[in-house]
Amino acid sequence: MNILITNIVLIVVEGIILCNSWIKQGKNIFLILAFIQLLVLHSFLDPFSMEDLPGYYDTFNEFGKNSLFYSIVIGYVGVKMEPGWIVLCKCLYFISTNFRILLIIDSILIIGGYLVMIKKYSPIFYVSVFVFLCTTFNQSLFVLRQHTAMAICLFSIPYIIKRDIKKFLVIITTAFLIHQTAIIFIPVYFVYNIRFSKKNWVIFLILLFLGNVVASRIFNWAFSHLWYNSYEDRDASNLTVFFIQLCGILLYLVSIRFKTLKIKSIEKVFLSMACLGLLLSFIGVGFSPTNRLVKYFSISDIWLIPFALKKYKTKGIILGIFVLVMYFLLFLAPSTTDYIKNYRLIF
Repeated sequence: MNILITNIVLIVVEGIILCNSWIKQGKNIFLILAFIQLLVLHSFLDPFSMEDLPGYYDTFNEFGKNSLFYSIVIGYVGVKMEPGWIVLCKCLYFISTNFRILLIIDSILIIGGYLVMIKKYSPIFYVSVFVFLCTTFNQSLFVLRQHTAMAICLFSIPYIIKRDIKKFLVIITTAFLIHQTAIIFIPVYFVYNIRFSKKNWVIFLILLFLGNVVASRIFNWAFSHLWYNSYEDRDASNLTVFFIQLCGILLYLVSIRFKTLKIKSIEKVFLSMACLGLLLSFIGVGFSPTNRLVKYFSISDIWLIPFALKKYKTKGIILGIFVLVMYFLLFLAPSTTDYIKNYRLIF
């Protein structure tokens, strides 16, 4: 685990040094270094030091050895994976029977997806990478399918802004074929088109409190019929994620002085995602899979936090230090470190 902590500290140091206007191509150099570092940590870990990965190791070999029809249609006892993931494993098995190839390619998809979107939309690269490391990266080390689907969903953002629903649905369908939970991202397309007026904020608050009444029934049905009761044995969600999401939204709203009608298109996408995450995290309290679903929306903080800090200008430096410390403490929380306490590389 120490190597992951060292990596976070190194990312901040590299970002502060390189992400300055006086260093030519410094931002691009930073992203290249970050990509290399994260790719090594994500691809060359010992798969038997992390939960879930031994199962991915076994299924990779099963999918490779058996026919595509058998793997998708008939399947194996205790194993049910999406056809897109099975096809990916089957194709990679033709190239190499070494499980490492799956980790490498999947790492490129996940890390590359986030860093491309950070380069395209984030005003402060190293803050975005830092938030990514403290909130999302660790679980992506072993929850491969969902985090691959989440990274794919990010590429639908330009089409949300352009209102191109066909291309948006093509990308979401691709993500859905990797992990069925990606369907939860579809509401972002429609929420983006709603004005952040006072009236709609009131409606949002009403939905926030009334949603809990029907949420448990909807979630139970979805995970019984779509997501095969995968998470019923996990701890139920609590209000922690809700408050984290709320703090991110308030930080951004204060930075724009609550003038939500003037929000730019890309910022509106991430604010829409954050609001959906806030709603879902609240109405899903007490239901075990909620935290998994909220991750599709809570990744908005990777961009929303830098947007906010940039608007605070000189005051943003002090506030930024505080925010980074809080996220680092969040990273050190037992709920995070329990997953990665046995993490180790193969060399």
